[in-house]
Amino acid sequence: ALSAMKQRAPWWFLLPLGEGNALPKIKKDLQLAGRRGVINIEGCAYYAEQYDYDGSVYVFGAGHVARELVPLLSHLGFKCIVLDDRAEFADAAAFPKAEHVQQVDFTKLQEVCSLTTKDYAVVMTRGHVHDANVERYLLTTPVGYIGIMGSKNKAAMARAALLADGYSEQQLARVITPIGIDIGSETPAEIAVSVAAQLIQTRSERI
Repeated sequence: ALSAMKQRAPWWFLLPLGEGNALPKIKKDLQLAGRRGVINIEGCAYYAEQYDYDGSVYVFGAGHVARELVPLLSHLGFKCIVLDDRAEFADAAAFPKAEHVQQVDFTKLQEVCSLTTKDYAVVMTRGHVHDANVERYLLTTPVGYIGIMGSKNKAAMARAALLADGYSEQQLARVITPIGIDIGSETPAEIAVSVAAQLIQTRSERI
């Protein structure tokens, strides 16, 4: 059952009903109609509810905006994974609310990431070259949301690089850039709010 959770597969939580010595259980598979109900196992009645992997936010780039964004997203119920190619920025102490912080090579993300349709990718690296490298990887994945931070000029340069590599307009249509809802944000904290708002909107549309 714990392996199912790690593999991002659905799993069941079972809570014993009534008196007795039965303990709560976690199971990978259960024959039960719907996502919740009562089931008898070995003579004991359990309330069972199915849970599913609801996605993580992969934050590529651990700069000023990321440091504002991750604690905000965590407070909003998102699980964040922070990745940067600079050791001094990929510092877990700077992101106490993150699920994981790691130094990576942005040209070899396939070696450390495995994104699903339920995940979110937030790209806020320090330059359009790194943005493009991250985008190249993301466009090979089924990730459900791709947002790129930066000016329109920076976004245009990354887009041009990808088009030159042979990516189609249809593929690039998956990318939201500039990232976030337009609220006139300027400071890192304001940008974080606009990005968080867009992720809340995306999450609500999935339910």
